[in-house]
Amino acid sequence: HLYPSYDPAKAQALLQKALRAKKLPPLTLVFKSHTLDKQIAQLLQQQWQNVLGIHVELQETDAKTHKELLLSRNYDLSLSNWIAQVNDPMNILERFKDQENTKNYPAWQNEGFAQLVQEALQTTQNDKRLEAIESAEEILASEMPLAPIYHWTSFSLCQPRVQNLYTTPTGGVLFERSWINE
Repeated sequence: HLYPSYDPAKAQALLQKALRAKKLPPLTLVFKSHTLDKQIAQLLQQQWQNVLGIHVELQETDAKTHKELLLSRNYDLSLSNWIAQVNDPMNILERFKDQENTKNYPAWQNEGFAQLVQEALQTTQNDKRLEAIESAEEILASEMPLAPIYHWTSFSLCQPRVQNLYTTPTGGVLFERSWINE
């Protein structure tokens, strides 16, 4: 696993080390008005309070306001989601290559990461590309400018009489060549 396991004691120790007698400023978690986002925000608020003793305010926003806050980078903490358009890790990794990328919401930057992403974009050798991607993912995971919480999944049911129906790796349904057997 690239990401650390759940370890409340280590989290408490790292927080204390980071604060070094400073007081944590008030924090607010912004999230879109959506049932799942609200449940996740409340759960995070509760866990941060119970495990770390940190109180985090919650701010529910409409989708437009939420996006404006992310783009202006005017937030402390935020829930956000991405959906890859293609089945390629570069679809997500590339946005963190440059801190000026509008979808790099935390404005994170790492030169080594950027070089690896550029290498992966430029190489035509698949093994070198995958090696660069894996190294870039390791840097992203070690610095954690964002914390993945879950991955969407999609389930499909198809009657046996529907023939030649396919889905894309990102979950799109392809009807172009399908037919129904009577």
